[in-house]
Amino acid sequence: MNEIPVIETPRLRLRPATSDDFPALADMWGDERTVRFIGGAVRPPADVWMRMLAGAGMWHILGYGYWLIEHEGRLAGQGGFADFHRPSDPPLTAPEAGWAFAPYAWGQGFATEALAAMLSWADAHLSAPVTCCLIDRENGASARVAEKCGYGFERMIDLSGPTRLFTRARR
Repeated sequence: MNEIPVIETPRLRLRPATSDDFPALADMWGDERTVRFIGGAVRPPADVWMRMLAGAGMWHILGYGYWLIEHEGRLAGQGGFADFHRPSDPPLTAPEAGWAFAPYAWGQGFATEALAAMLSWADAHLSAPVTCCLIDRENGASARVAEKCGYGFERMIDLSGPTRLFTRARR
């Protein structure tokens, strides 16, 4: 079993989610603005609960997973690494970085700060030579975050619509 690390940045705290986080997560994933580029459909509370459990459970199976991201004690978002076994050709074999933030947290540099911290952790703890991230072709903000953190565009793939695949070599 792998303990979920806590990461502190100048403004954020990345930590394991707890059941107390569920209402705030349900609110975040129930907001159409949050999901616009992440499947496009709000998540029902039961799905949010299962995703929260999966994000924590991945740590025990894969050695990586998702963190809850907070700013000044308030939920700002979620982020981490996953293996979702997505259907793609060729298959994705690298840990997939992902992040999502509540609308109040947008435009403050939190995504870049959190992703940089997550990648620093990954570089020190994951054996995978590469990580990847998948970004909707219309999501310019997330593409800029990925590029600031060292990801480069690799190719387009089709995942319920045109999606950009970015990769980053371990450092």
